[in-house]
Amino acid sequence: MHMKARPRTALLGLVVLLATPLAAQDVEPESWRLAVGYLQRGLHAEAAEQLRAFLAAAPKHARASEARYRLGVCRLELGQTKDAVEPLEQAARDTTFTLRPECLYRLAGALQQTARHADAAKRFEELLAAVPADHYLAAAGRYGAGEAHRDAGDDQKAIPHFDAASRNPDDDPRGYGFAGGYQLGYARLRTGDHAGALAAFRTLCERWPSHEAIGELQYLVGEAAHRTRDDATAETAWRAAVAAGGEWADDARSALASLLRARGDDVAAVAELRRLAAEAPDSPLARGARLQLAQVQLAQGEAAPALKDLDALLGAKDLDPALATSAHAVRGDALAALSRPAEAILAYDAALGSAPEARRARLLCARAEALLAAGKAQDALAAFATTKSGADTELKGDLLYGEIQALHALGRHDESSQRARVFARDLPQHRLAGHAAYALAENLYAQAKYPDARAAYDALPAQHALARDARHKAAWAAWLADDAADAQRRFAALGADEAQDPARREEALSMEALAAAAAKRPDAALDAADRYAARYQKGAFLARTERVAARVLREKGELQAAGERLARAGKAETAEGAVPLALERADVAFQAGDFASSRRIYEEHASRTDAAGARALEGLAWCAFELGDDEACLAAVRSGLQHASIGELAPALRELELNLFTRKQSWTDAIASARAFLTAWPQHGKAADVEFALGTALARAGQDDDARTVLEKVVEGGRVARKDLALYELAWVAQRKKDVDGARARFTQVIEATKDPELADECRVLGAEIDLARGQRDRARAALGKVTHEKHVARAQYLIGQSLLADGQTERAAKVFQGVAKLPGAAALVADALFAAGETAHGRGDFAAATASLTTLVEQHPQHARTVRGKLYLGECLVRADRPADALPCRDRRRRGPRPREALDRACAPGARRP
Repeated sequence: MHMKARPRTALLGLVVLLATPLAAQDVEPESWRLAVGYLQRGLHAEAAEQLRAFLAAAPKHARASEARYRLGVCRLELGQTKDAVEPLEQAARDTTFTLRPECLYRLAGALQQTARHADAAKRFEELLAAVPADHYLAAAGRYGAGEAHRDAGDDQKAIPHFDAASRNPDDDPRGYGFAGGYQLGYARLRTGDHAGALAAFRTLCERWPSHEAIGELQYLVGEAAHRTRDDATAETAWRAAVAAGGEWADDARSALASLLRARGDDVAAVAELRRLAAEAPDSPLARGARLQLAQVQLAQGEAAPALKDLDALLGAKDLDPALATSAHAVRGDALAALSRPAEAILAYDAALGSAPEARRARLLCARAEALLAAGKAQDALAAFATTKSGADTELKGDLLYGEIQALHALGRHDESSQRARVFARDLPQHRLAGHAAYALAENLYAQAKYPDARAAYDALPAQHALARDARHKAAWAAWLADDAADAQRRFAALGADEAQDPARREEALSMEALAAAAAKRPDAALDAADRYAARYQKGAFLARTERVAARVLREKGELQAAGERLARAGKAETAEGAVPLALERADVAFQAGDFASSRRIYEEHASRTDAAGARALEGLAWCAFELGDDEACLAAVRSGLQHASIGELAPALRELELNLFTRKQSWTDAIASARAFLTAWPQHGKAADVEFALGTALARAGQDDDARTVLEKVVEGGRVARKDLALYELAWVAQRKKDVDGARARFTQVIEATKDPELADECRVLGAEIDLARGQRDRARAALGKVTHEKHVARAQYLIGQSLLADGQTERAAKVFQGVAKLPGAAALVADALFAAGETAHGRGDFAAATASLTTLVEQHPQHARTVRGKLYLGECLVRADRPADALPCRDRRRRGPRPREALDRACAPGARRP
């Protein structure tokens, strides 16, 4: 808003020279008497000379403080303001001095005149503390303190003093009530307390409705109300200012036009501007009204017509230089709005050529903004940083915000953020404070500090113009911070916000589905995807959202439904984007076990030369592998490995080739495949597992030395997924190499390393067999006693029985053997266990028990290798049990072994013992 010069109330004139008696006293020095005489005649220079002499001769005289005070007054009267300060300060130090209040007032005034405003404020406040509230100097002191604080740049401290001065009676002859209220209003405007300013100016209007400055006061009421967004009050006040006439009427009409423009009532605004031009043709604002007409068009977004009118205005003769400056400035704004920043810079340069100093900073700021828009961020930064804002808080904020923006454009995000924090600290009430806070969030977002960015976006007030942008970016920050649950909540809120941009709402619903899926909320993801499909049947994100639905269904195992959603996504996708969808459909078919259908889709894309073609070849190879078509699998693998875009899929293909050869037990090919993998990708995450596969293949191929070298490297590296299996293979290599100690040690390591109970029990059995072979039967039994897996427990118990038998513990051995035959998973050992149980019972003379075990052996396992000899034992047992008739079938059967019939006869004779 245009502002006219504001009056400033001068310091109260005060002449208090003879407030105390000056009658001559017998003890008074002559210099004092002379000074008094000179003062009475107004001869201040002569009086000052005598007072200096008096103080030099009697510095501690009872009248010394008064002499110093009067010396200061003399110097003030002589215009020696700086020299007056020292004696006045000396006098003010005497708290018993009768004229100390007057001295403090004089001192404060002198300090103020010498631009020592902060010191002046202190003296005024010292005066106020020294006198009662109704003292004749109190009002002047309050006002003076306010002025001093104001001139020191501290309006916050000035405000209470102006407020106190404004409470003086309406008939105050010195006008402190009016002046105090006037300055109070301006101080509150400067501090951004627009509501307080409004109250101050409105009070002035109510108390002095006929004051000669009523037009200005009404204008100021409108100005303050407008800044509080109380435009109804502003309009009423400005219309009153227009009605009051005077020098502020044109300002008020111009402001009124601006208000109407801001309200969108351009017709009324134009009418006011035209009335201004017609009714006040000599006003500096008359042609300015025409300038505002161009501004109206610019505000309506019609920058081109505005530019045309501005060019016409600038072509007028005798155009006021100030108006020309404004026209050039607005022309720069119009060009900037037309995205013609280079021309805007030239327009601002033209404005700067004749602009008064007071306007240069604002123009320089606008020029810097044009530089930034022109992509000259470095030049813009320098311009923002070097432009002086003076006492203009608004401009200071604009410049600082410009620096924030320029630094952001230069990628200097930390510096930009630092300035944004300064903005928040120093200018919290600035109109761009929210923009600066948003810029801080943008910096953090650009630096991928997504959790911090999210918090910064959230800090923006809900009513701010950028609040919806902030909520949108905060949702993305949550997503990029991998906080899918929070992202889902935020995108859902965005989608439900009717005031949001429709395109953003659509995107938000799609992202809600994606975030819900990532947050492991499948039902919520499907619900959002279904709502999107129903609401946006041809939406921009339909393909993506349908893919989300497909993946959720796939994870649920609903593969047919997943395929249908992928098919729908394929129809919504672009031709190129449909290829990945087709491959995903093939993946779903593969997962469903429909390898033939999956294979057909992959075949459609296997000839492509891009990454999709490489992926199709990989899928084709896997389909052939699952279908048992080894030749086709191998062909797809080799084509894939030679594909130009195979990239990171190559290791997986080579691993598949290795699996194929392993399944076929083509050990030579498996060895070659594994070595090719390790040569190409020695640091790959699967390298250790491939080394294990290589060692196993070498072992299976009979290359035990090479196998041992490779497997030992695998074990020592510690990166293989199944270290226990590598140790197991090493144990068998050692077995085949006759390294019994090495084999035993490896089996023990397997037991310690494995999490597979079956493998652990197998290795306990294998290790125990080695111990038994070496006669370490106690150690073997300790290990075998820990075996519990049904696949190995029978073998373990059988070996325990054998070890007990070897130790001569026949009774215990027999019980063990009898128990083995009853164990689950003992089918392969039942016959051996029955024979061992019968033989052991026979050996210790328990023929009834032997008969029971051997009878079961003969009846249930007639073809077993042990059965023939078992029959011999059985026959002997039956004879000894006096059942020779039952024993005859046993003797008549064909028997194996070297024993002659005579030996059998002797064995079956009564009383005979086993040799």
